[in-house]
Amino acid sequence: MAQREFSATSGGVLLASVVAIMLGPTGILLNTFSLFIAPMSAEYAWDRAEVSLLVTLFGLAVAITSPLKGWLIDRWGARRTMLGLTAALSLPLLGLAAVNAVWQLYALFLLIGLLAPGNLPYGRILGLWFRQRLGVAYGLLGLGFGVGGPLGLLVGHQSLEAWGWRGAFLVYGVLELGLALPLLAWL
Repeated sequence: MAQREFSATSGGVLLASVVAIMLGPTGILLNTFSLFIAPMSAEYAWDRAEVSLLVTLFGLAVAITSPLKGWLIDRWGARRTMLGLTAALSLPLLGLAAVNAVWQLYALFLLIGLLAPGNLPYGRILGLWFRQRLGVAYGLLGLGFGVGGPLGLLVGHQSLEAWGWRGAFLVYGVLELGLALPLLAWL
């Protein structure tokens, strides 16, 4: 990064963004979803295809709402949009621990996709901090996706072993609410 762009504050903004991406739905939930298919299918005798459709619903909801999220970022700013969406997002993540019907899973995954801020706000935030080395900053932001998967698998596996799939989803919601949200509030 250019000398004037490299500082403890800009590095902190980048690090907070990377960690928040790791803890977001794409970083942790989607990267670990395969861990949940067998236990969820077994508990409710659901077909694996029914459970796997959740990822499709999530992806479609993210895609359909991305233009709206971009508009919200332009209107309210990246930080406010991201804070609102992340706070709201933690509720359906926590709600995944209490489902008892396939339609509830579908509704919650759809809602998670609708509320997931994605990487759109980070582009705006990093663009304010990094001008000459914005590409490097974006590349480092990608660590959140790359590192979030393996770390998510570790956290997900340990949580599944200790508390079952409901407890693992609860852990994901607590991480979003208790770690990602405060980091984003700092941005």
